[in-house]
This record gives sequence, C-alpha cells and structure tokens, in this order.
Amino acid sequence: MGLSPLQAARWALLQPEDERRWADAAVFAFIRVARRMLDATKDALAEVDTGPLVADWVHLACREAETAGAPEERQAQPEQWHIYADNCWRRDDFDCVRERPFFHWRTYSAALFLHAANDSEAEGGDFFYASDWRGSHVVRVAPQCGRMVAYHAGPANLHGVGLQTRGRSCLLGVYMTDDAARAAHRTELSDAEAILNRSAPELALQAESEGEEIRRYYE
Repeated sequence: MGLSPLQAARWALLQPEDERRWADAAVFAFIRVARRMLDATKDALAEVDTGPLVADWVHLACREAETAGAPEERQAQPEQWHIYADNCWRRDDFDCVRERPFFHWRTYSAALFLHAANDSEAEGGDFFYASDWRGSHVVRVAPQCGRMVAYHAGPANLHGVGLQTRGRSCLLGVYMTDDAARAAHRTELSDAEAILNRSAPELALQAESEGEEIRRYYE
C-alpha cells in the first residue's frame, strides 16, 4: 500500500487538536521533499528537448519482509523481484514495448530511501540496476536514509528491488512525465497544500474514510 500526498493531508486533518501541528508539519515535509526530488531529477537528467516535467504519481510506500524463516531459509529464497522498466513491458529478451498496460507516458523516475542498509530493524530490499532482463549483471544501490536514485523510465534502466528478508523498509517514489494531460498527480502536491492550509474544503471531503484506512495500516 502506498500513501499519496492528498491522503496524507486528509489524514492530518483528522488528528486531535494537540497533534495537528505535528501532523501538518510532517505532511508539509512530505510535499517539500517530493518537490525537491522532482526538481533534482529535472536538473540532473532532463534532456533539452523534454517538455516541462510534472508528477504523474507520488507515493510513500513501505515493504514488509517476504518470508519469516531461519537465516538459511531466507538465503534460499530468490534474491530479487522481477526486473522491469517503468514505462514499457517486456516482449522478448530485446524488446520493451511502450504501450498499455504499462504507464508508457512516464519519462523519469526517482526513489528516496527512508531507511539505511545498517538499520538493525531491516534486512534486504536493495535497489539494483540490471544489464538485461535476466539480470546477468547488476549494480546495487545500498539504501541510505536521504539517498535518492533517479533514472530514465525506459529500458535503458532496467531495475528491481531485492527481497525484503527482515523488518520493514520505506521509500518515497516520484514518477514523472512531460505529458501533463496524462499525469494523474499533476496537481497532487498543490492540492495537498491547499488542504493543509484549509483553503480547499472540497478536497477534504474524503478525509474520514481515507484517514481510517491509513490509520489501520500504520497501527
């Protein structure tokens, strides 16, 4: 399950009055960091002929350990999830088709780690780049809280995530596109800010139901 900025802002509205300031500050930080990720990716990777990049999808996601066995049993599990690209699907060993059902309009992706490789509560979950669909050669990026990976969303950057063998790991993901008409979260960050500033009551109508869903997930 992932948490979007709008969901987070609606959750903040439901907090008790004595906790509201803390909740608002946490969600404002979520929004601010997502914007910085978007800007950093534009500055570092966007090509000259790429149109203005907007957020297609922004979410905070956590993964739980996939298996609960002894260390030797965990080591026997497959090392990694499937290898994929963010905007195309594998047709054969050499072709990645940029069309439905994948999000073919996405151009760049970024992920910010919120845990570290030496976190005593977590094990596994390394991000990696792969040279091909079989993972003949992989380059790992060890998680470090505050470290971001950013890359073109196409087949030049096949990637995956290692198996989470213990605990929980979290990251903030921002998927971007230069096709604003298709961007699902084009106004997500500004809409979330409007909710926190109490200037858009119509955007907060789903607060109660979504807040309860989020509360159940984190309790």
